[in-house]
Amino acid sequence: MRKWTIIIFWIAGVYCSLPFIKKEESRLYSKLLYYCKKDSSLEAIEMYVKLLEIDEDQDKINNPFVRVKIASYLELPPYKIEKFNGDSAVGLFSPTFSHDSKLITGTKRFPPLGRKGSALYIFDFKTKKFLYSFSLDTIQILYGFAWTKDTLFIVGREKKDSIRNFYRVVKEGDIFHVKRVPCEQRIQKGFFDIYKDNFIIFEGVKEGEWHRDLYMLNMSNGEVTRLTNDIFLEATPKIEGDKLIFFSNTGGFSFDIFMADITPKGLRNVHPLTKTYSDEYFPSIDSQKEKIIFSTEYQVFLKSLKSKEDFPLRLTFEKMCSFRMGDLSSNGRYVILEGLCKKPQFYIIDLGSPIPLSLLKRKLLKGGKK
Repeated sequence: MRKWTIIIFWIAGVYCSLPFIKKEESRLYSKLLYYCKKDSSLEAIEMYVKLLEIDEDQDKINNPFVRVKIASYLELPPYKIEKFNGDSAVGLFSPTFSHDSKLITGTKRFPPLGRKGSALYIFDFKTKKFLYSFSLDTIQILYGFAWTKDTLFIVGREKKDSIRNFYRVVKEGDIFHVKRVPCEQRIQKGFFDIYKDNFIIFEGVKEGEWHRDLYMLNMSNGEVTRLTNDIFLEATPKIEGDKLIFFSNTGGFSFDIFMADITPKGLRNVHPLTKTYSDEYFPSIDSQKEKIIFSTEYQVFLKSLKSKEDFPLRLTFEKMCSFRMGDLSSNGRYVILEGLCKKPQFYIIDLGSPIPLSLLKRKLLKGGKK
């Protein structure tokens, strides 16, 4: 009888304490979110450890934003990351997903003018192997790649002059050819994207002006429409549906990421997605329009357009590493990035595979951040 009395009192005690435990969880979690958003790393780690001590299976511990932030503070990669080289010496420059995200295209760093044209790489995303690597004997590829459902477009220039042109890459059997897409407007740099399979939106400079604006080329008739016309710089357009994102210094001295609606009358509802004192470049957006990635000088950030939260995709903690141009897969799960540490490489990040909780716990038990 005494034994059952003790068990009943123990069960009652546990049951009565549950509301207090839940209340404590909520209090600690609120503090954890606050410290993560303020980037107060030591305080955030302290709150995370306390939540682990209460219950390591709770949803709050597995919140992707929190887990990535804590991993960053502990100097651990937040997601599964794979690293590749384009060949023995060179990684992919300006890696870009195909329309269905089954292929990745890129090139080497620019060869000096007067030498052979650029080498174009096509990488199979499923097998993680290079399918093709071929030289465009007369074309030097510059920055940009874009896909329609079945066609690859590039920007390049002939070795004999500095005029930039758009080209279709056409495969006939095992041989690749390029066909020029006529465009009278001067193309600047070479970043561009395809809109509704028939329009190219690109960054250009009008004769006699010095600042970059956005233009739209109708590939059917060669007509060019100017989309922006101001003293500011607009660059690196990326398109998803009728949404356009790009970076610009509109309204300030730093570069921010902007979004706009593409309409028959031009761009409408232009608004900033970021607004900081640092420069942000090279945005990309997923097909659901739920998240974007963008670069700063040495880091790449992932931003949720729903929650407005953003956090760094820490790939490495080596010094003097630079990560710039990248792309998001159509489903928003994978990120590809160009990186330069000791040698050029490109990276594939799986946003669907966050760092295991066991690895975080192991690092925390060893003392966390040094």
